Amino acid sequence: MRVDTGIVPDISAGAYIGTTGKPFSEAHIDAVQVGVAQSTEIGTAVGDLRLNANSNQSRILTNLIVSGVTTVSSAASFSQDTHFVGISTVYTGILPDVDKGAFVGSQTKAFEQAFINEVRIGVGGTNLIDSREGNLRLN
Repeated sequence: MRVDTGIVPDISAGAYIGTTGKPFSEAHIDAVQVGVAQSTEIGTAVGDLRLNANSNQSRILTNLIVSGVTTVSSAASFSQDTHFVGISTVYTGILPDVDKGAFVGSQTKAFEQAFINEVRIGVGGTNLIDSREGNLRLN
């Protein structure tokens, strides 16, 4: 079958392409490619792949694994357990959701060292607190 202008279903949201038993191997729609490099991959022929929902929210209903660099360029909210592997860079700040309502580390999973301005906490994996330059002052 060859189509020069388009395919229109006979009813809205009632038509399908392929079936579970006879799926298509790949699809090319504008610059979006489905199942081209791998059977479960969605990619683009050119440019970035962008998800844009009418509700302004794109939901991933299972675990998300990102390989490579992730850049979040707006406000982000993470709920439940979120795991970051490797070094995470924060450009402005980290804030708790309420005043005095959050913690860093736990009794069983403590951070080894912290560097806050010129103060170092837990230097060399010890209980030492010192400063990079000058005297440490407690006021």
